[in-house]
Amino acid sequence: MNTKDFFEKIEKTFNIDEKDLANLLDIDLKNYQKYKNGTLDTVIEKKLFAVFSLDKYPDNFKDMPKSLTIDISNKKFKNPLSIYTELLRVFKKKDDVYILTKFKVKNKISSFFDLFINNEKESVLKEMNNYNPSFLIECKENRIIVTISKDRLNVDIINTYKDTFVHGGYRYKKANKIEIK
Repeated sequence: MNTKDFFEKIEKTFNIDEKDLANLLDIDLKNYQKYKNGTLDTVIEKKLFAVFSLDKYPDNFKDMPKSLTIDISNKKFKNPLSIYTELLRVFKKKDDVYILTKFKVKNKISSFFDLFINNEKESVLKEMNNYNPSFLIECKENRIIVTISKDRLNVDIINTYKDTFVHGGYRYKKANKIEIK
């Protein structure tokens, strides 16, 4: 697979255009386009492999990455609340965006201990302290979970079309549709 095929598949899979992907990777758009068309650049390659957790380019489309993780800087954004709208706008395009409720999946034993030994209120407060908002973007091609923490953006492609699902150790439920302007 050549770099152009790889990038076109990434852009299509994650519902992102080359300008926004270059911006997220903190790369100049012209350098990104040159690299996409085959000009080697080890700095861009290192960033790309780190973001998509790759050691090398996949040999075929089946092995394409299904998630990306990007460290984000609050300095790039006007205020803390604009982080959400600006990052979601990157992936949204014309698709529907939903807020997801998210709870850590626990096995039966830990649920029992939380209920009878630990204070239920304490358990909920502990969950809320570690809460990072998650959003579901329903695209034509697939569904994307976007989770934004204080300094990190996680984007995962999921294969289920149910309103309630488990992914990455959390149970998600589709909640309200939101409008991003």
